Amino acid sequence: ETVENHYTESNRFKFELVELVRKHKPILKANKLKISGLEESLVHKPFINLETLEAVALCKNISVCIVQGRKYYEVANGSGGSGSSVFIIEKIKGKYVLYAGPPQMTVEYLNYIRKNYWLMESISTPIRPMSAYKLQDLMDISVKLNLPIANRIPGKFGSMGTEKRKTKPELYEAICKYV
Repeated sequence: ETVENHYTESNRFKFELVELVRKHKPILKANKLKISGLEESLVHKPFINLETLEAVALCKNISVCIVQGRKYYEVANGSGGSGSSVFIIEKIKGKYVLYAGPPQMTVEYLNYIRKNYWLMESISTPIRPMSAYKLQDLMDISVKLNLPIANRIPGKFGSMGTEKRKTKPELYEAICKYV
């Protein structure tokens, strides 16, 4: 309500973030984030993307956990990841929600996420090529994403069916479709 010109204030804030990003080039380079893409996202787009959020969190030394379905990505600030000062952002029905609650509940929810959800390696490329995984790795990822690891073949005339374990390419394809 006290801001007279929202456009001017928005631009001032965006350019402050661009300066912040430029000051922390080594951190961003170590995390394989391209500064030119970040600057473009900050200045020319009405909303930032998740990579830009990651970069700002790294520069401001903030821990963030981004949850989408049964997968998550963490940006840790190096304080050990205790969960006491982690912001949890979850995508629900196409919109992002920030959890605000007592620290104990946040820690418990974060521990639940870490135990039951799949940790993506990167926000931009969540899954590596199939050759980088063993069959057991893909099975573990499928379990965390609640994807079936076996095909059920029904029996004839209502008899018991059989289960056939999915192959590595089948598991990988199912994971890629989910991600």
